Formats: sequence, C-alpha cells, structure tokens
Amino acid sequence: MGDREVDSKCGIFVAHSLHDVYNGLVSLQHRGQDSTGIACLVNEKNFPYKSYIDILRWEGKVRDFSLETASRILDGGILFIGEVRYSTNKGKTKKELFEGALPRYFGENSKITKYDSPRHRHIIIRNADCALVHNGNLIEVSPGENKTDSDILLEFYIKNGIEKTIKFFPAAYSVAILDFKKENVIIFKDRYGIRPLFIGVKDGRLIAGSEDISLVNIGGNPIRELLPGEEIEIPMNGTNFKSNIILSKSPRPCFFERHYLGNPLSSFGGITNKNTRFRLGEILAKEFSPKVDFVSYIPNSPEDVARGYAESLNLPLVNIFYKLSNDRSFLNATKSERCNSIGNNLYVRDNVNIRDSRILVCDDSIVRFNNAPDAAKKLREAGAKYLALVVATPLIGPEIDGIKHYCPFGVDMPKNDDFFSRKFSSNSNRIFSEGSFDEIYFISKEGMEIADRIKLNECCAFCIGEENPVNDIELEKLVELNLS
Repeated sequence: MGDREVDSKCGIFVAHSLHDVYNGLVSLQHRGQDSTGIACLVNEKNFPYKSYIDILRWEGKVRDFSLETASRILDGGILFIGEVRYSTNKGKTKKELFEGALPRYFGENSKITKYDSPRHRHIIIRNADCALVHNGNLIEVSPGENKTDSDILLEFYIKNGIEKTIKFFPAAYSVAILDFKKENVIIFKDRYGIRPLFIGVKDGRLIAGSEDISLVNIGGNPIRELLPGEEIEIPMNGTNFKSNIILSKSPRPCFFERHYLGNPLSSFGGITNKNTRFRLGEILAKEFSPKVDFVSYIPNSPEDVARGYAESLNLPLVNIFYKLSNDRSFLNATKSERCNSIGNNLYVRDNVNIRDSRILVCDDSIVRFNNAPDAAKKLREAGAKYLALVVATPLIGPEIDGIKHYCPFGVDMPKNDDFFSRKFSSNSNRIFSEGSFDEIYFISKEGMEIADRIKLNECCAFCIGEENPVNDIELEKLVELNLS
C-alpha cells in the first residue's frame, strides 16, 4: 500500500425511502463522522420514460444536514443508498478530504453543483448513471490523483460487471451499487467477508446496512449477514431476492468490529458485541487482578468490558468519567485533532471521591495511546493513589520479523502509523507503563479467542500480528491495474 492515504469508509445503508436511509445512517454514525452522502434512483414515468440517479453529499455528520432539507433536494427518489465515512488526513485540508466523499458516481451527462462554504460544504449531483457506497479498503491499489479506491471499484464494475469485479479484487469491501439501467441495488462482499453487511426487511421490502442494529432501529427485521463473495440484488419492491456466491473463501471477519467499531447491540457471528465485550472483561479478570478498590473505564466503548471484569471479581464498578459529546476521538484524522477531542471532551465527575484510591481502568484497545494518558492525568490530579490499565485487545501494530502489522482493510491504522506497540515493544504482557499508569496489561491472544469464541485464524487479525488473509498470489494481478 505504501504511504498513500488510507481511503477508509465505514457505514453503508440501503432503503426505499429517504427517511429510512437517513435514520439508518444516524444509527451508523459511530462508524464515521467525516462526511455523509445519499444517492437515490429517480424514476420518471412521464413520457418519454427515463430513470437516473441524484446524489447529495455533505461534510460532517448525518444530522448536520436536516432530513427536511435533504428531502427537498432528493425529491422523487424511490430507492436509496447512503454512507457515513471517515478517513485519514495525511496533511490534507477538510475541503480536500471532502472531495473523496461518497457515494462515488459515474455519469457522462451528470450535472455537479458545489457549495463551498466552510460552514456547510455540500455537493449535489444530478442525472448520474451509477452510484456506489463502500465500507473497506482495496489493498494494493493506487487510485491516482483525484480518485479513490471506490472510484476504481465502480469503474471496474461498469466495464466488467459484478462477477468479474468480485473475482478480481480480493479485499476488502462491502458495497452497494445503485445502477439506473438495472433499476435496483446490488450489494456484495469480498471473498473473505472482512467487512460486515446485513440484509433485512421493512414494510415488505428489502433493506441492508453495515450492522444489524441499524436495520432494527428503523423498524426493520434483520434476515442475515451476507456471505463472503455473495452478491444480492435488492429490487424496488418485494422481499424476493436473487443471491449468487461468486467466489468464496473461508470467512475472515474483522475482530475489531466486535471489540470497538460495532454498536454494543450489533451482532457478529450470532453474538452481540455487548456479550463479547463482557466476556473479554471476564477473561482479563482471570489473567490480571491487582488489588484495587474499584473498576472504571474510559467511555464509552469499554463499559461492558469493565462490567465483566468487575462482576468476575465482585468489585464495584464506578463511572468516574463523563464526555460532553459521544464523538469518537479515534475517527479524527490527525493526532492534534484526536488529542484536542480527548482533552476537551473527557472529564472526571465531581461527586466521586477517588482520593487515595486504587483504581483499575478498562479500555477496549490501544492504537496510538492518546485517550489513556489523558484519563490517567485527570485521575492523578483528583488524588488517585494507584492506577492500572487493562486492555481488551492485544497489542495493535507490532513489527514482527521485519513485517509491520497494521490494518490494510479500512480501519484507520495505516502501515506507518504512530503505534504504541512500536514505541514500547516487549515480550511480556506487562509492558513499560506511560501516562501515569503503574501497570498496563493487554489480554492474551488465547484469552481473546475464548472471549470472542473464534480462533485467530478464523478472523482477520493481521493488525495484532497474525497472518494476512489475502495472499501474494491474489495481489499480483492488482499491480498492473491502472485506471488513473
């Protein structure tokens, strides 16, 4: 992949009304807050009959653009796809980042109108032929200037069709394509099923989303997750769908969906993230249990980890911290933005006395080690006597035998990131502590397998030092790909 920008994107949704796709994306907001986009199929029945695609993209969160205003722009739509996105910055401005917002589209006669006000930057595209939303990252593909890997995926689909697209690109993608010629939505996943995508039913019609809870939250009923290498066509009406398994390998779903990315109430592999995280806490309690007065966590993702830890050892669980907003600092593009988000958002409750206390703090994972030091500093200032940090994910981003481990598949953990693991590498789980913690402990890989109820060779765990599910042979044909 080299040092190019990681073109990450995180939450997609398919529905038959703007109201449903908008609220479905709200339910996926935790997966991306950089930009939002919605495309719709417009079917004009007046003579001469024609159909086309309109697109609206805006900077920021879903609710930064009101549903009422969006409905005035995307009026006449009968089938919708949408996306919430996050991406790394690599020195780019917010305006430059917004140029890569999704849905991506193709249309020789498209009309583009840009509104460049920094206060409310948005783009309207009229009369497109195809539109695509994409969760994941095409590894070993260089898009070229002013293109994303999603553009390459869409262009390849237009030239070669869905079957050749799935066979050509090994990973990683969960995708929805709105095609005016077919007048339906095609959803599909890569052969390893790395990124999630669920199909369901609402009001007698099919819907789809990156997490099953997003379907539930708009009043839908999930059916199942798409299989690796599966393609499904969502028609304009009805619940009958055509399914094809184009090219399937043994599933290798991303474990990080369970530990951090996914909503606690979302299910992966038939188990809710809430239950998985609780078991991670139980295992941590068995592996590492210093003498402490109570257990807490850095809000909000590790709450169930902390609950599992505390209940296992019959310790009090105390909510020490609160946040002014639910923004995820991990989703900010630069280190300074992440640190500012943490420092200005995390506070210690004024009605909890922690002076001279021994406290164990739970976290879901450590990538760059930004959240935990700030939390420790504030606890020390409040008089904490002893601080231990337990982490529910093994060290992320190690360098092993000259191989740098990271996420090539769509999570913002690029190859040369500022990984904590590379600054403080050790053969012991109890590694050098930084940020005013007396001890730091990472769950063992064996413990993680027990808690997740999946073997490391049955999921994608490359970022924590395991093998890459995509082999070199599969990547060789991508080297010569040139659509720039």
